[in-house]
Amino acid sequence: MEKLKNPKQQEWSSLTERPRMENDSLNAVVSDILNTVRREKDAALIQYAWQFDQTRLESLIVSKNEIQEAVNQVSDELKAAIQLARKNIETFHTSQRLDEEKIETTPV
Repeated sequence: MEKLKNPKQQEWSSLTERPRMENDSLNAVVSDILNTVRREKDAALIQYAWQFDQTRLESLIVSKNEIQEAVNQVSDELKAAIQLARKNIETFHTSQRLDEEKIETTPV
């Protein structure tokens, strides 16, 4: 990762651009990953953890202690922001849900 200190304002736009990837290429990569996980299950996830994050996993199970340690590392302010985002996302998507009336013409 390249660290920049005090970049010029005219560079800000280019520095904050998201990396771009062709959709076809991205779809092929994602499809390959999903197929590998379907076939190889946990072994594929452990391999991908190393490939993408350089993290060696012995197991995919997270202990209660590990969860509590992680919870303790997150500030109350961030927890509140995450809960607010969750509520906003649920509200938005709930409003898009179609309530279809179910009609039974013949009892099953």
